[in-house]
Amino acid sequence: MTEDGRTRLGYHGPRVQDATSVRSTPHVLSGLWKTLADARDAAVSEANASTSNPLIFPRDSGGYEFVIGGNWAATHLGEHMDKLNAQLTNLAVLSEGLSGRLMDPEWSYGLPANLAGGSSRSPTTGT
Repeated sequence: MTEDGRTRLGYHGPRVQDATSVRSTPHVLSGLWKTLADARDAAVSEANASTSNPLIFPRDSGGYEFVIGGNWAATHLGEHMDKLNAQLTNLAVLSEGLSGRLMDPEWSYGLPANLAGGSSRSPTTGT
């Protein structure tokens, strides 16, 4: 809100900073985008990897050699899922704060709740 708007509503002190939910939006979203990209890369890599299924190579001397990757626990993917869970929680907290500002006139310096106030006229009849 502008200084003029704050003065009209009786706020005379300087506005030090925006709420954390407003200030942190770019950081929360960029962290989530980075985490999503990392998780996608890991999922693609793991989908194309040999995990607990053996690779079978023919030997020049006859017979076969079996090589097992041993990554049967999918730990790498689980770690990415844990990080995604934390990032999505941060997004939910951010959304709660922004929704609160939208719905509560006290948090939004007197703007009407949901920015939908100030007129008693019917939108269809104009009266």
